[in-house]
Amino acid sequence: MKLLRVLIILAAAAACYFILTNSGSITSILVNMISDSVTETTRDESDSVPVSGNDYARPTASALPGSSNVPAPTDRGPLETDNPGAFDEIAGNHETPQNHIDIVNDAFGPDVVQIRNTDFEISAALREKIETLIGGYGRKFAFYAVTLDETMSFGYNPDEIFHTASTIKAPYVLYCCKQIAEGIVGLDETKVYESRFHHNGSGVLKDKPFGEVYTVEELLYYAIHYSDNVAYYMLLDHFGKDGYNEMLKGLGCKNLYLVNGRNWSETSPRDFIIIWRSIYEFYGQCEAGRMYFDLLLNARHNLIKDALPEYQSAHKSGWSEIGYHDTGIVFSEIPYYIAVMTNSPGSASDQAFVSKLIRAVDDVMKEYGDYCK
Repeated sequence: MKLLRVLIILAAAAACYFILTNSGSITSILVNMISDSVTETTRDESDSVPVSGNDYARPTASALPGSSNVPAPTDRGPLETDNPGAFDEIAGNHETPQNHIDIVNDAFGPDVVQIRNTDFEISAALREKIETLIGGYGRKFAFYAVTLDETMSFGYNPDEIFHTASTIKAPYVLYCCKQIAEGIVGLDETKVYESRFHHNGSGVLKDKPFGEVYTVEELLYYAIHYSDNVAYYMLLDHFGKDGYNEMLKGLGCKNLYLVNGRNWSETSPRDFIIIWRSIYEFYGQCEAGRMYFDLLLNARHNLIKDALPEYQSAHKSGWSEIGYHDTGIVFSEIPYYIAVMTNSPGSASDQAFVSKLIRAVDDVMKEYGDYCK
């Protein structure tokens, strides 16, 4: 009995010592758990890919047969390229869209599939296929697609609001890269991984020890390639939110803002077409834009690529308990921006629906391509 009491006293003393010496860490973790556990926890999208220290599991991509407008990114680390000119193969040599479509105000009626800004009409057979597909899905969803030359738009409830999940990382890293392009922040600046940045869900840095040091360049890579939540939180702390919110305002986004202490937000398919147009324009403006685009071409968890393996695509997906989305650019014969969003948890049936919907959008784009010939 005496021995038991001694062991209890020793255990209590050890616990007190741990709390006193790690109170800041414990408090930060608790705050993160409380604020993010219910509506802002992204699922683990990392596929449990091991990363040793600060090494990179570097992605590769190959040009698809017969697609002269598709790049073949070389094996490279984050935000570096040995052949910047290779990016100019995307969609023919890059030309900034002439903004023929007012994407911010492109009007759509409620609960109806619509083609806008053209006299083109979907074939009766394909329209019936699409209406059967969406009529059989029991959850809220929406999509919006715009050709890269901005001559046609196609969508269904593009202003519906959804939780961002990890899609938020695309506009935020766009902001970071713009800061880098302006020389405000350097790629070689460093950040220490502290307990306050810990976040469960997607990514690989959550399993690394506190005290590890990462460069901004590395964090950008992890945030996009692995959709890493820890890297995203560290970037938020390094770059802040005010400038990011100002960027969104300048683009005309109605959502995606980071306010009231939140690190996640709400969005719509329209918001993401605006974002992807800005990403594509940024790609054509500077080296930082081309570097960022390479990350997006090689990002993991590519639902668009799963549905359309015959094309190259740049993308950023998101997956949480209340959101299963993918957004990006498809480099088909008629390249286009696309954003597909659902309020689903990403079950097998949800994944099948999203895949079929992406293919249906591509079928429309094929018909539009034939119409334009």
